[in-house]
Amino acid sequence: MTTSEEAIKPVTFQWDGDQMVPFIGAKELCNLQYIVGERYRLSPYDERSDKTHNQFFAVVHEAWHNWPEYHPDQFGSDRALRKFALIRTGHYDQFTTIFGDSKEAARFIARLIEDEGYIESSIVGQVAVIRMAKTQKVLSMPRKPFQIVKQDVFDFLSAIIGVDVTTLSKEARMAA
Repeated sequence: MTTSEEAIKPVTFQWDGDQMVPFIGAKELCNLQYIVGERYRLSPYDERSDKTHNQFFAVVHEAWHNWPEYHPDQFGSDRALRKFALIRTGHYDQFTTIFGDSKEAARFIARLIEDEGYIESSIVGQVAVIRMAKTQKVLSMPRKPFQIVKQDVFDFLSAIIGVDVTTLSKEARMAA
């Protein structure tokens, strides 16, 4: 039995009219993760497809390869471009942290940029305001919110590159 909720792996169940039955092959996993006789709350999860998830990353990658040299922001990776686009389209988490001094804040932000690839931040005295792109992990963002994020990012990148979203998506498919 796992002790951490984060360590529990998702299991697909099917309602048979009387009970929720784990899909074939998931019974062993259920026996490892759950205690017989205990109660667990199930919630429907609107899972997005691998196809749409992969398309998102392929389009960002293609946009990175076609990023205009004249644009003031340049990126060393498609990951950094993705995070830039997410933040610029409003899909970010923001937090404020107080440090001992501005140098400590700057060191923290430098490490964060190194780990994340791209963040937006400002430092005023001892206070740092940091914006980090929302995660695009499948388990962190269901289908409908992901579709909104995806469309916002595609529209943003297409406008900068100067091609319509359909063309950008088509080029990403051809490159894959």
